[in-house]
Amino acid sequence: MLAKQLKSACPNKKFTQQEVADKLNISRQSISKWGNGSSMPDIANLIVLASFYKISIQDLTKENKQLKEKISRNNETIHTQQQKLANIRKVLSTSKNNDSWFLLIILLFTFVFAPLNFTILPLVFMKNKKSNQL
Repeated sequence: MLAKQLKSACPNKKFTQQEVADKLNISRQSISKWGNGSSMPDIANLIVLASFYKISIQDLTKENKQLKEKISRNNETIHTQQQKLANIRKVLSTSKNNDSWFLLIILLFTFVFAPLNFTILPLVFMKNKKSNQL
């Protein structure tokens, strides 16, 4: 188990839990929970621990089925999230193309109808003057 591996690694380095926590920027309570087996570190902290103790992640997690299952679930979650992100990027890139065409069409209509506004507007004002004079 991870707790056994951490306990065996700690005396080799001769660090207290507080010293390890300070050096790795992790709370002492987390180190304690990992050491007594009441919780497991996430993958990022597992990498940091393995690097600090200069042992492989495989050696650190040896005989720890629970942690291996957690790593496997995390890998599946990462894969799923990457697929979702790829789908979102695909949708966003498609919508950008559609927005570009829409803006181009509006621009063309503006160029076509803008001169008409300058001719129609004075006619409306003239008609309005005639109808308001009683």
